[in-house]
Amino acid sequence: MESLLTDLVFNVTNNESNTTTSNTSNVPIYSNPIVSYVTALTCILGLIFVFGLPFNFLSIIAILKSKKLEPINILIFNLTLADIVYISGIPMYIDNVFKQSWPFKLIGCRIFFMSDFVGMIVGVYSVVALSVERYMSSFFLKYI
Repeated sequence: MESLLTDLVFNVTNNESNTTTSNTSNVPIYSNPIVSYVTALTCILGLIFVFGLPFNFLSIIAILKSKKLEPINILIFNLTLADIVYISGIPMYIDNVFKQSWPFKLIGCRIFFMSDFVGMIVGVYSVVALSVERYMSSFFLKYI
């Protein structure tokens, strides 16, 4: 079964000709939609991880060095922490997509989905609280 899945997902080299083709047809590897999807998703998620993690840490450093902790700074700090929690699960997901299996056992599955869920929910609530805080600050500025 695993061999069949591997043959369906990934193309193998044809020994008769020196080109990479699928087992079922003479379609080049770059035109297989599953391989193209896996490659594109892996590249995009890798870029998100490579750029997202250091810039979020830089954002935390900038917030912690600020003199006054206003509500807006606390909400941005919360959003940045939620983003780091969410981004920390990306390497596990990349490995899952690339290998087409989950090598991290049950504890890795629980950690991944918990970080994914917590990162998304805290991020959404932080953006909502940020929007409400900005609206309230602009609303009450008119009447002061």
